[in-house]
Amino acid sequence: MKKLSPVAHRRLDFFPTPVPDESVTSVLSRYVARSPGGARNVLRSLGLPNLRPDNPMPPIAPFLSLLPLGHPWVSVRDVLATHTIVPSLLFFTATDAREKVLSKLAVAARNDPFLMLGLALRKDFSAMRMGLKYCPDCVRDSLAKNGFGCYLRHHQLPYVLVCEIHERPLVAGCKVCGHGDPQKGAWHMASRCDCQQPTPYLTVPEGGVPDDCLQSLVWIAKQSGTTMRASTPPANPVIALRERLRATGFGGARSGLSVKLLSDGLRSRFGTTALKLLGAADSDEELLRWTSRILGINNGSTIKDVGRLLCLTGLCCSSVSNLETELDSGSHSALVKQAEPKGYSAPPLLRRESTSAEVVRRTLEESRHRISRAAARLGVSPATLATDAVRHGIRVPLQASLCAKLGASKLDQIRQRLRAGVPKKTIEMDLNISDWTRRLIELDDLSLIDQHRQSTVDSLRKRHRSAIEAFMAVNRDAGRWDVAQQFAGPYDWLYTFDGVWLSETVQRKPLPSQRSTRAIRGDWPAIDQNLSIRAEDFVAGCRASDVRPQRITKYRILKGIGFLQMLTADKVARLPQLVETLDRLVDSDDSYIERRLQWAMAGYRRTGHELSMNRFRRLIAWGAPTVSAHRDRIMKLAVELGVPVDVRSLFA
Repeated sequence: MKKLSPVAHRRLDFFPTPVPDESVTSVLSRYVARSPGGARNVLRSLGLPNLRPDNPMPPIAPFLSLLPLGHPWVSVRDVLATHTIVPSLLFFTATDAREKVLSKLAVAARNDPFLMLGLALRKDFSAMRMGLKYCPDCVRDSLAKNGFGCYLRHHQLPYVLVCEIHERPLVAGCKVCGHGDPQKGAWHMASRCDCQQPTPYLTVPEGGVPDDCLQSLVWIAKQSGTTMRASTPPANPVIALRERLRATGFGGARSGLSVKLLSDGLRSRFGTTALKLLGAADSDEELLRWTSRILGINNGSTIKDVGRLLCLTGLCCSSVSNLETELDSGSHSALVKQAEPKGYSAPPLLRRESTSAEVVRRTLEESRHRISRAAARLGVSPATLATDAVRHGIRVPLQASLCAKLGASKLDQIRQRLRAGVPKKTIEMDLNISDWTRRLIELDDLSLIDQHRQSTVDSLRKRHRSAIEAFMAVNRDAGRWDVAQQFAGPYDWLYTFDGVWLSETVQRKPLPSQRSTRAIRGDWPAIDQNLSIRAEDFVAGCRASDVRPQRITKYRILKGIGFLQMLTADKVARLPQLVETLDRLVDSDDSYIERRLQWAMAGYRRTGHELSMNRFRRLIAWGAPTVSAHRDRIMKLAVELGVPVDVRSLFA
């Protein structure tokens, strides 16, 4: 038979017109079936000599210029968007990265699209070599409507195993004649082979799958069709999915996501059988591995596994089209809350049996709300009964004698300070009340406990944010490592409980391999002088601080100036001035004790109380033997500052 040239094909008018959602390979199969000369010669004339019959996404740029005038396939981008699986593969890719890939595919002449998309070696796409998939019912409908059967593009996705319309498993090829077998080079139209009794390959096990598994596969197939036909995909679906999962309760202990919650949620939502068929969970280790990596920090700049991302979407959305909308009632939320600061969330577990609420309430009423008398009846301590009353939400009114002793003004001061989040120990020392008195006031108004807790968290968050914002205002080029070295405590707290704000405020520095210029060699004399000045300023600030003094050591100075990890053995010889400054600024035993005693005595003087052993050792945070050992120094400072001495104390 005479071989046709490309020029002759350009004059042919019988190149098929595609139907909606028909794949490019299906159109080529129809063209091969109606063209003379054999499949190899026909494909060579179209510039596709090595095209396999099981390829769901062949390179289309070579043969579009050969099509006859007036054919609907004119623009490469239009063909990619309407007759290939590219839209679904790029659905979870950021807009800028998506445009780069589409531009590259549009101008590529002979390159394999799978290779250009980085999908050639992917495990899920290697499973597509079983042949082009089709639904027998869809082929029957196409024969009745169009006169021929075709391969639909969304059926060729590796994670689509069932037809979303007819809810039945897809089939591929033929076991008898090798229809669709790339080794035999069989180019056939859908469901059309040379067998009297064709036996196609199944995409699911022979015995079928349970109903719940089938419904999970149908949901994935429907969402795949949605991603295929989406006219305006989200700008960055990976970020939207990550925030949606965090909002529906899958957040981890830090600012990220909990891998265990995601894994448990996937098993509960789709089932182990469906996950294995989708290639998402061949083992528990694989499930944990990809859930921890697929929503990484690249934020959609790479092409990810769309099937697995659709599974994660099923945990928080009823449809992938609702990814950027408000939370819907169909979302599959985890049964946990987001991370909260430890010590400010739920009360700790008791190591004892709690008294029931009914017994506590009845005993308090019988004792006229005298908590000591009620505790004696129950055989527990008043503190234990107070703890049980708080846990059960039982209010214990203040006794009239305690109200008269404290006075209305002092009670208002205590309540206002508790609402403001002032530390409880500070309230007790400033207003000269005991811990038990403060607890009785909280029992009278249980809302004070929650208000104090929330105010403490808010003030702590505000203080940590202010410290880092002030540092970033001066050091605009600082990265996370710089902030972590300068503010270890605030950074760790914000990273654990306010990670979104921290990631927006403090950016990551590029890795050395990502820098476009070579780093400048350090000027060690200038660095030595700068570090020495910073060390002196840090020590001066420590000594002028109003908080309880801590011993100034080399470790503390280096950590304070952010040079602790950088002062290695090879740099000591380059920084002689810093070494001399450290030796000069550290505290000796006597200087540290003297500085701490002066701070404690100055603070004690402001309280207006007489000098006593118990009050002074609580303020200075020393044990009684240590305070007794420095009695002479304490008495000398008391005389110098004019602090009266309690005649009953050790200092008299």
